[in-house]
Amino acid sequence: MKKIVAIILIFSFIGCYAVRYVAPTGVQVKTMDELSPAKVKVQKRVWYALYGLIPITDNSTADLIQKYNLKNVRATSKFTILDYIISAFTGGVTIVTLTIEVEGEPSE
Repeated sequence: MKKIVAIILIFSFIGCYAVRYVAPTGVQVKTMDELSPAKVKVQKRVWYALYGLIPITDNSTADLIQKYNLKNVRATSKFTILDYIISAFTGGVTIVTLTIEVEGEPSE
């Protein structure tokens, strides 16, 4: 039984985790370098099934870019401590999470 639990926990932290780094249709967006300060910094959690193979929620950055009217953008995906905690509990049924962070400068 311990081996099965260990295998489930290991698989709950690995997967495909596809993220679509895209801008909304018809919007001109430039990428920011890593060191430039950003006025807007937002995050969203993306839920996946089958350990990251199938996104359950929107896995695109376009909605955040549009919502905050960003013209210069930097986006990253990462596992936060909350993602690890959620995945530890839901990994047994193959549901896992990933956090997408979008930073940028709004259009004026």
